[in-house]
Amino acid sequence: MSPRWRQWLMVFGFFVVGALAYRPAFNAFFLADDFFFLSYVREQGLKAAWTCFPRDFLRPMVMGSFWWDSTLWGLNGWGFHLTNVLFHTLNALLVASLAEFWLKQNGWDSLRAQWLAPLAGLIFLVHPSHTEAVSWISGRSDVLAVFWGLSSLLAYLRWRSSGRRLWLPGAWCLFGLALLSKESMITLPLIILLLERFSPNPPSSNIRRWTPAAGYIAVVLLYGAARWAVLGAIIGGYGESIHMRFDRPFWIRNLLFYTTRTVLPVGEWRIHESVLFYGKIILWMTASLGIVQLLFRRRAKDGDSIRRLFLPEWFWMLAGMYLFSLLPVINLGVHLGTSLGERFIYWPSVFAVLLIVCLCDVLLRRRQWGALGVLTAIILIYTATLYRANWIWQEAGQISRQLLVDIQEY
Repeated sequence: MSPRWRQWLMVFGFFVVGALAYRPAFNAFFLADDFFFLSYVREQGLKAAWTCFPRDFLRPMVMGSFWWDSTLWGLNGWGFHLTNVLFHTLNALLVASLAEFWLKQNGWDSLRAQWLAPLAGLIFLVHPSHTEAVSWISGRSDVLAVFWGLSSLLAYLRWRSSGRRLWLPGAWCLFGLALLSKESMITLPLIILLLERFSPNPPSSNIRRWTPAAGYIAVVLLYGAARWAVLGAIIGGYGESIHMRFDRPFWIRNLLFYTTRTVLPVGEWRIHESVLFYGKIILWMTASLGIVQLLFRRRAKDGDSIRRLFLPEWFWMLAGMYLFSLLPVINLGVHLGTSLGERFIYWPSVFAVLLIVCLCDVLLRRRQWGALGVLTAIILIYTATLYRANWIWQEAGQISRQLLVDIQEY
């Protein structure tokens, strides 16, 4: 099969799987903040995109998409859900592209990367912790922000691999659109700095090494100026008391809870203390190993007994990107037993999925069909859990619709 036909087949398959997995959510009515967004854009029109959001959010791309949907679909919630699912499926395809590029750049052969990459995209597509971002219409900000953020990251990687100059300004512009979708994408320049630092083909000039990050930082400064001009504040959101809170125990708790939800779906959790206890042990062991590797990496030689303990560089890079993507939401919370707050892990789950795929392949490579079998099992379990979760969103939408009818009748 030619590469072009393989790509089109993957695109078709992803859209079919996405539509089937989220089919129950298509029938969900408007919920919670959805009513405000709908009434606001219908009242203000397109200018709602650049007027103040509740709690000082500046997300014109999101408000513009609500205006477009309300113009196109009216009060039909099905069309709003369609937009969410379409962008989520596009994000899954971008994750597959990122996975293929990442695997090839980090030592995987081309054939293995080609069949592992679609599995990474499928895991992201059917991840059961994405329902709040996709099935809830108001969760669209995360879906849109990740679409532009992934597009920016891939454009940067295209520039890095091909050297074509137009890719880099394009990456900066796409990053600007990501920030105008959700402010939590502001740590993407840190990810770019990490990639520049560990790039297998670093540029010869130190000035050129800083060029990509400098452009991203310039976009951040322009975005800050826009926030100040429109909102009269830089931080805004839920307020400085939340976003600027420095509470290390709370950060560690959230890190462990976020990480748990990037792997495991919602359940009847009664093991919060176990997650914290064993999670802290794993966290400190990993951090200690990282410190040892940092101290001995220059002195250890191939075959050294110390070097055998080292985790590969790609592991630390993905872990670093995961942590950077969590920074903007580390002061917010996610629930282990419900979908509350799970939209905050939509962006970090991109790097968590890549880490899962890479670790499965490395650990199970010597077993016939090992990685393929485990990753396929993960996809099937995730799909079943996601489908069941979407029925809950449909039931919530039906309750919302009935309450609206009851209020009108009263």
